[in-house]
Amino acid sequence: MIRSCGTRRAAVAAFTLIEILISVLILGLGLLGLGALFPVVLREQRIGTDNILGVVVTNNVKATLPHMELNALLQGWNPSDARDVWRDWRWHTSNGTAELDDEDYELGQWWVPEVDDNGDATWGDASAANRQVLVPLRSRLYPFAGPDLRRPQYVWDIAVHRMPDFIAGNSSLNDPLHAVVFVRRVDPRIRVVPGNNRSLLRALTDRSLPAAEWRVPVGRQAGNSDLPTFDGTDGAGGVAYSEPIVADRGVDWQFDMTIPDAQVPGRYISNLDINHPSGRARLMAQPNQRLVDNLGNIYTVETVERDVGANSGRWRIRINPPIPDSLRINAANRPRIVQFVFTPQVPAGVAVVEVLR
Repeated sequence: MIRSCGTRRAAVAAFTLIEILISVLILGLGLLGLGALFPVVLREQRIGTDNILGVVVTNNVKATLPHMELNALLQGWNPSDARDVWRDWRWHTSNGTAELDDEDYELGQWWVPEVDDNGDATWGDASAANRQVLVPLRSRLYPFAGPDLRRPQYVWDIAVHRMPDFIAGNSSLNDPLHAVVFVRRVDPRIRVVPGNNRSLLRALTDRSLPAAEWRVPVGRQAGNSDLPTFDGTDGAGGVAYSEPIVADRGVDWQFDMTIPDAQVPGRYISNLDINHPSGRARLMAQPNQRLVDNLGNIYTVETVERDVGANSGRWRIRINPPIPDSLRINAANRPRIVQFVFTPQVPAGVAVVEVLR
């Protein structure tokens, strides 16, 4: 008997359309998650670089600042000249008042030198042309030599104050003069016109270029805002240099140093008006921001959160280290905190140095 052999088709393994769609969905979610990591990695890499290079630049400036021969920049200066930039800064005169010696500065308040739209800073007695010098931007950029000169990465600025005895009636002519050095990363979104020997350094320092190509290392918005642009412009077709900011206790945005949390006294700066039009409170409250008080102490902002109690409509920032109770008391003739100075951009490095004993 002959039996016919039927053919059997072997089962072929394959993906269904639903399985493919699920796989694509999982792959897409994975790629989205991976993409979200890139900004974090870049930010952490930048912070790591700043923690190294920023500190190096800060230490270099701190070491060289007291020894800068500023007198040589004075017009017509000679070695026998009685004029001295650092010494005369103590006498900074305006309208007949020795400002760095009067009671308005008797608590160690900071004086921020003016920086023009070219990035050049005026140091010394700003009310007397023959006792002031223009410190060019090029001398405040880093690196200042080597193969990376054409692409500077950092710029530094200073504010100055005296370390007084906190007695308004006493003269401060012999009090030490201190400077705080702020090192900031050059704005990351600066775009340089390509070709024709263009470079970042030229865009920052060469004003023979067309005005549309001008940039400053750290730009701020046009008008009364202190908010940074991060692109070297003022956001309105021009340039505006972002100078350090001085904030007075109980005056600017009504910041205070009350104790909203009794368990952590001195840990908070409170009553901040985050919505102030100038944007200063927002800049002050940035995580990792550095605040330097009028005594020369440096604090780091850890977090920002809603204030409590009577100030619940405003904000407070948690700082490290805490402020000692003795410095928060607002009493006459004693050391106390009445002011902070900081930069709109979170700095890469901060240091306080004595420039004149």
